[in-house]
Amino acid sequence: MSPQTSNIEDEDIFASTSTHHKPAEMPGAEPPLSPTAEDEPLSTDPANSPSPLPDRIRTELVRRGPSRLPTDFVFQRNESDGRSCHHQYFKKTLVSGTKMARSWLIYSMKNNSLFCFCCKLFSKRNMHLTITGMANWKHASTHLTSHENSPEHLNCMKAWKELAVRLRSGQTIDKQEEALLEAERVRWRAVLTRLTAIVQSLAVRNLALRGHTETLFTT
Repeated sequence: MSPQTSNIEDEDIFASTSTHHKPAEMPGAEPPLSPTAEDEPLSTDPANSPSPLPDRIRTELVRRGPSRLPTDFVFQRNESDGRSCHHQYFKKTLVSGTKMARSWLIYSMKNNSLFCFCCKLFSKRNMHLTITGMANWKHASTHLTSHENSPEHLNCMKAWKELAVRLRSGQTIDKQEEALLEAERVRWRAVLTRLTAIVQSLAVRNLALRGHTETLFTT
């Protein structure tokens, strides 16, 4: 195993979707943002995501949200030790005994491993949970707990949630730029309207179009 691989941390999963089974809701789980008419085919398997991840794809994945597995999904077993992923990894138990969904955890059917949704999108570090996926099922619970409490993961969670909120409210950078461009269009439309009115006024009075200055809006 290379030094780079050994430094990889284990985390979340991109869960596959099913048209026949609806995953159970639980505390911590959030509904994905509604798809739009401009949706393009985009793999839900994190192992298929390009690296580095283009901003457009990152934004679209955040807008759609992590996919979730049906409750009766059967995980593939490792040939080496017969171990497999479990549905229990997708939720954690709080001190109060309440079970909360690990909304950031997703499963890759391609790699039979778990990925961290938010770290896959926002982290610049090389981790098992972002590169190849975590498949150490014997120590999975320990790895997942360690990961979700790490500063890197918490920062990525914050970035994910903040972008999701901006997308829902239409306050993304693209939206802001679009608003600025629209303001410029309105401004220049007003300028054109004013110039047209001036030209028409001068023409009616048979006055020259050129005066003592070439500066706009001066007398």
